[in-house]
Amino acid sequence: MTPAGLRATAMGALCCLISFAPVWAQSDADKIRLIESEAVGWSRNMDQLLASYTEDVSYEDPGLGLTLKGKEQVRGFAQSFFTAFPDLKAEIVTTVVAGERAASEWRFSGTQTGDLPGIPAANKRMDVYGASIYEFEGGKIKRKVDYWDVATALRQLGAMPAKQ
Repeated sequence: MTPAGLRATAMGALCCLISFAPVWAQSDADKIRLIESEAVGWSRNMDQLLASYTEDVSYEDPGLGLTLKGKEQVRGFAQSFFTAFPDLKAEIVTTVVAGERAASEWRFSGTQTGDLPGIPAANKRMDVYGASIYEFEGGKIKRKVDYWDVATALRQLGAMPAKQ
């Protein structure tokens, strides 16, 4: 191979590596920004929310007995919350990243002015903390599991008796 051919091959390989760098070289700071961006999405920004996930994302909420597969199922679930809580706000309190996994503590708040499945509009405020576990792939969230105190939210909305 000629020197010019070697240079062209080397440049092609370098360009290829650079174009794939975000996939395999996502920093912890990038992952934290992605988690924070996803939280902004949960604050009623569907496009931003769905952009945080892989096409085949797995979203689980054991407290609600929920497992969603893919962006369209997440869209439907999120839309029900956006409709029920027009002032919905999600904020990240803290995040820890370990390789291709992360965990965050978050706060979710809003006033339920629309119906949820089995819970008519209460016009009451919900303000709860929870935690999520994330798995990443290709610079996006591939799997997310939310753990939160559903009973506290139901009590705040009047759908469950207050603690004695």
